[in-house]
Amino acid sequence: RNAGIMVPIYLLGLTRPQSFELVADTNSIPAVCESTDLEALDKVADNHDMIIRVAVAVDTGMHRIGIKPEDAIEFIKRIEFYENLEIDGFFSHMSNADAADQSHAHSQTQKFHRMVDEIREFRPEADYRFSLANSAGLLSVKDSLFTDARPGIIQYGIMPSLDVPNRLGLKPVLS
Repeated sequence: RNAGIMVPIYLLGLTRPQSFELVADTNSIPAVCESTDLEALDKVADNHDMIIRVAVAVDTGMHRIGIKPEDAIEFIKRIEFYENLEIDGFFSHMSNADAADQSHAHSQTQKFHRMVDEIREFRPEADYRFSLANSAGLLSVKDSLFTDARPGIIQYGIMPSLDVPNRLGLKPVLS
């Protein structure tokens, strides 16, 4: 923000309560997946007289952070309880979409699709963002692109692994 960047800034790692003041000061969008953090985040938002938008982290199989996909509706209800919090969207991370064996990536994609369908049925009027695909997912996992993607290393023309075919003819921009 100090450099004048005005577009949304997503904090996709787990954001802990000690960082909530910085979230408010920079108007960033933190990742949330712990019900216990919502009250503290809401309090910071209230103190700053603002609404803080949040990105819900979903664990589709990486086992690092996130709610279970089947808990998404309940988590929406928990967030909606707080008047100073608003859901921006939901994201997960494809843990090995760059592997030759795509079975885990396809499993993650199916889980995310089911969750998105349930959320859209529960809140058809909501304009949530949904993000699953990383560089490898965009290039090799069918149906992994939702409303958003995080292209990562392919932005620099670098393939995520030798197992991902370079169908786009990307060339590295770095030497």
